Amino acid sequence: KYKKNIQRKKLLKQTLDSSGTKLEWLKSLKAKLFIKKVESKSDNLPRIIQLFNRTNQFHLSTTKFNLYSINNKLNNSSNFFYQGIVTDRLGSEGLISVIGFGIDIPKKCIYLNEYILSCRVFDRYIEEAMLIPIFQYAIDKNYKIKINLKIGSRNKKVQNFIIHKISKSNELALSEINKFLQEFRKLPIEVNLENIL
Repeated sequence: KYKKNIQRKKLLKQTLDSSGTKLEWLKSLKAKLFIKKVESKSDNLPRIIQLFNRTNQFHLSTTKFNLYSINNKLNNSSNFFYQGIVTDRLGSEGLISVIGFGIDIPKKCIYLNEYILSCRVFDRYIEEAMLIPIFQYAIDKNYKIKINLKIGSRNKKVQNFIIHKISKSNELALSEINKFLQEFRKLPIEVNLENIL
């Protein structure tokens, strides 16, 4: 993975040196994002726990997990977790992101409680693409979204993403969700969904 990332950086430099853009570089990678529901029997559960416990910069809640605590979340019928795996024409990045959210049916609200992303894939629009299934669910159900961002000294990257790109108020109405969803669907990433709501 380290060698593949060196190749990606070389390709970016070559693209920019030849008057290309970062967007052209991203398109040339032909990235695919596979988003799948996490369950208590998921093979990737140890990696998911590791990612939560090692990720600092892009970590919405800053919560650490162990097998017991994450299974408690997964076994609660109003909590859901999605994992993201990225591949491109150079190879696989593996599991790089997890989103956790709760649904309050009476309040018609989705609470985005957990969101982590590996630093290996920063600024490749994975941040936005991971939100597509949650935003689509909100549109389908006519729900608003509340983002439970914990401000910490180490998670500046996720703070900047949420506050400057998504919502300063940490709450999204349907009109905003729909606008973002249309934008995110145009990103240079093929998004594949499996076993989601």
